[in-house]
Amino acid sequence: MSKIAFSPNANGNGVFTISSPNSGTNRAIALPDAAGTIPLLAAASNTAITSTPAELNILDGVTSTAAELNILDGVTATAAELNLIDGGTARGTTAVADGDGILINDAGTMRMSTVQTVKTYMTDGVGASTTYDAVGTYAFLYSSSTGMANGSTYAGSSLYPAGLLTDANSLSADDDISSGIAYTRGGVAVTGTWRAMGRSMKNSGTSKNRFTLFVRIS
Repeated sequence: MSKIAFSPNANGNGVFTISSPNSGTNRAIALPDAAGTIPLLAAASNTAITSTPAELNILDGVTSTAAELNILDGVTATAAELNLIDGGTARGTTAVADGDGILINDAGTMRMSTVQTVKTYMTDGVGASTTYDAVGTYAFLYSSSTGMANGSTYAGSSLYPAGLLTDANSLSADDDISSGIAYTRGGVAVTGTWRAMGRSMKNSGTSKNRFTLFVRIS
């Protein structure tokens, strides 16, 4: 039969009191077959702790504060949904349709926005510029060196502003007439790299009549 021994501390002068509750029911408390210290509660409570030691040990090493843990309060996402933000998640080919959402960092606040909203913003142009010779802008230019194939890219250093004229009388130094079409060209070459959006493949004779619409791509 096991025994219970109470060992007082000879250096102490306080009274250690064990009290029983006001109950008319017999209660049995089993002590574990292990050595250690029994933790105390800060206040009396009848709430039973149902977690196992293994479950409580999951918290061993956790450094989160109560405020940080409370961030999870109210989260309704499933584990599978949370795992979608894992950088190793495979990319799918699910079609994007109106009503779908995209997660956006809105000046530090994460928000869900519809693809229609993003489409409108992208259509208007991200950082679009109407400044002459800016990336993304169009210009009617002529080439001083070669014919121009639609879709091909050309250095801005060989492209100059151009335009059509409705009056072929009193032409200036930058104006010319080719096959009855009056046009103007000259000024300072543009910068960057441009893509031809039209076609003008004349490679012989005067270079002044090789012009089409360009868009600056870089």
